[in-house]
Amino acid sequence: MLAQSPRIRRGAGALAGLAVFAAVALAPIQVAFGQAAGPTSQSLGRVARVTIRITSAPTAPTVAGVLVALDAGGQAITDLAPGDLQKTLDGRTVDLTLVPGRPPIALTAAFLLDSSASPQVRDALSNALVEGVQGLDVHRDAVAIVSTASPEPWDAASFSASADDLRTALNQVIQTEPIDSMVSLEQVSGALRSLAAQQREARVLLLFTNRPLASAATAAASLGTIRTFAVDNGIQIGIVALAGAGGQGVAEGLVEATPGGRVEYVLNATNLPDIRQRVSLLLAPALGARQFELPAPPDAGTHVLSVGAPGVALQATQKFAAAGHPVQVDSLVIGGDTLTAGSEIKTAVWVQARPAEAVPIDSVEWSVDGRVIEVTSEPWALLLDPEQLGDGRHDLSARIVSQGRAGPALSSTVYVPADFQRTVRNVVRAWGLIGLLLIANVVVGVLLLRMGPGSGPRLGGVTEFPPSLRLNQLGGRYVAPEVLTFPARGKLRIGYHPPYMDNQVGSREFARLPFQDVRGDEDAVKDLSRHVGCLWREPATNDCFVQLGWPGPGEPLAPKPQSQVFHLGRPQDATSVPFRLAHHDVLRLASGVEYVFYQVGLRDKATPESKKLNPLDGRGAAPPTLLTDERRRHASAQETTAEDS
Repeated sequence: MLAQSPRIRRGAGALAGLAVFAAVALAPIQVAFGQAAGPTSQSLGRVARVTIRITSAPTAPTVAGVLVALDAGGQAITDLAPGDLQKTLDGRTVDLTLVPGRPPIALTAAFLLDSSASPQVRDALSNALVEGVQGLDVHRDAVAIVSTASPEPWDAASFSASADDLRTALNQVIQTEPIDSMVSLEQVSGALRSLAAQQREARVLLLFTNRPLASAATAAASLGTIRTFAVDNGIQIGIVALAGAGGQGVAEGLVEATPGGRVEYVLNATNLPDIRQRVSLLLAPALGARQFELPAPPDAGTHVLSVGAPGVALQATQKFAAAGHPVQVDSLVIGGDTLTAGSEIKTAVWVQARPAEAVPIDSVEWSVDGRVIEVTSEPWALLLDPEQLGDGRHDLSARIVSQGRAGPALSSTVYVPADFQRTVRNVVRAWGLIGLLLIANVVVGVLLLRMGPGSGPRLGGVTEFPPSLRLNQLGGRYVAPEVLTFPARGKLRIGYHPPYMDNQVGSREFARLPFQDVRGDEDAVKDLSRHVGCLWREPATNDCFVQLGWPGPGEPLAPKPQSQVFHLGRPQDATSVPFRLAHHDVLRLASGVEYVFYQVGLRDKATPESKKLNPLDGRGAAPPTLLTDERRRHASAQETTAEDS
């Protein structure tokens, strides 16, 4: 019987070796990874080939991958250190960190044999496989064994680290004669599909064959499509070509471009030491693989990582894509010190958001007690002033916007202790405003009494229309407000919510000025600045002025090119110096927002009503005239003559 033959006893020895692998779970060789600046003495000049593969996602904060360094004999270099390698990213030297240990492996051992493979051949191949996988770890790795001795399709391969499962599969390979009809390239394609479904960073297909691969090609699975699938999924293909598998060319075409792919030719299929050495060479890239990490490049797009070593003529290159990712706030900083929750603030201080990584920053969104403030310029700081915050606890949070992506918010709290002087100032400031309102009410009442029904303007009086800027309708788009009124005193800020610029200017004088928001349809206000300029009116001369931007104090603000002032259709300089507006001057805030200045003083014309004397006004009476008799006769004669005529 077959079970009693010497070759089966040798197969039993192979199964015993596999059982040792599965039960003992030998751990992979541990290597100390240093960060030396130069090559180590153990690996200097020994690196003959380097392969790399990127495994991280484009949005990951670090670039991670798998690196394999082989010597001239094809064996993996186990004492590799970062200093032994030459690393560049987009042509610039970059620091690369090697992670201790190797990545987990998913291995499929595929026996693509026809019936010409004798039991002695199958026994030698099984023994070589068992000895070759002794470096695997059953706690991290998985193995699947498929063969043409089973009628099951290879895409249903079962991965396991159980000694019983692997023993059963190898026993079938040794004792069962292969089925010739199962020898097809479609089976190889199925094995690759089952490997691609495994969640392992290293995936290896170890193929034993004694048939030419080209003759087994079908229309459904060609060498090109199989190779492309393996490359896209990062699967290494290693082939042990026995006698009868054909010469060079076809097998190399299948493993070409796969990570660590290689073909080993065996002339004597029963020479166990030779086959064992071939299997060791094919598994070296997976067993000697090392994981590496380096910081993700700050710029989104396609990048090229190149890794080589002294004496290696051809460097390994790998293209990968980097996309913008959310950036976390590492900490909030005040004066170089990290802000802790509940920190006291007694004077005005600047707080900054420190990013967790060095990336370009678009803006920082701050929130103070629920009020959002966006800072769009360096150093992305926010001014915390106890005068504005008030006494007590306040919530503070910040998040970084980088490359259009908003990161998570980091929250903290600050505490403003009670201060007697500040409280007094706040009370005086609050009651002073109330007193000003009371005085204003009294002044308005007096003016109303003086301008009652009997106090209208006399003939020749002046009726003054208040100066204003009225909206110039452009294309029927909605813009509000329609009228900008000049303040009776002080300056008025105009723009798309000017308080957004308080922190950037950093001046209390700027922050205390009243403002007028200008809003409207999106196409009308798309290029409207948050702060366009200031309007004011001189009470003494009644002249109205406008100045674009903000010259100071604090950080100056330059107006955008679309903000202009026109006089008689010609643009005027309203940036360096204030510009006095004249009737029908045009103030353009944005390309779709214009206001026209109106200031008219009218003189009343005399009307029949205005000619009537006020009954309360006294008439100018002439002194009485005493007529003598002669004058009476003379006056009577004149009246008679007038009647006759």
